[in-house]
Amino acid sequence: MIEVELRAKADLGVVEKRLKALGAKFAGAKRDVDSYYSLPGRPRLGLGGKLKGMGVARIRFQEWTAGKDKGGKKVFVTVKTLPGESHAVRVEREVLASDEKSAAQVLESLGCKKVLVLDKKRRIYSFSGLSVLLDKIAGLGSFVELAYEREAASEDAGRKKIAALFARLGIPASRVMEDSYYSLALKKLKR
Repeated sequence: MIEVELRAKADLGVVEKRLKALGAKFAGAKRDVDSYYSLPGRPRLGLGGKLKGMGVARIRFQEWTAGKDKGGKKVFVTVKTLPGESHAVRVEREVLASDEKSAAQVLESLGCKKVLVLDKKRRIYSFSGLSVLLDKIAGLGSFVELAYEREAASEDAGRKKIAALFARLGIPASRVMEDSYYSLALKKLKR
């Protein structure tokens, strides 16, 4: 799957009111605890240099706190790689895992090393073919993330849809960033 994700720091209360006024559909709320691992033989995302070919593995513990999946818990293992020179566009492969510990053991047996953990509280909406995530991330702040996901996605089409919705939400293009939360957290750790 190809995904295009862009995000901006935002006042989530204001953004949520605008989403509701536009008729966005509330999909639920969840907590994601993401453990990121380096991929052996690949440069790590977020460390500068050429982006093409960079990648990261993630174990996500997901617990739904509202919506149709309330009370549901899952663990996913995801590998994300960059096919080009943009942090915003990724190739993503994801599988369901039985539990966090086993997933970590598999990654570690392959030579992956844990790099960092992010704890996210998310309210999720859908609007005009986009996922809209209102994120509170421990240590990073509050963000609105817009995601366009397709099996055979067009980066240009995704970027245009995302830019149009950011504009409708009152978020100027100058505040929109390509950096992933993982990259933002790495940069913060290096300060």
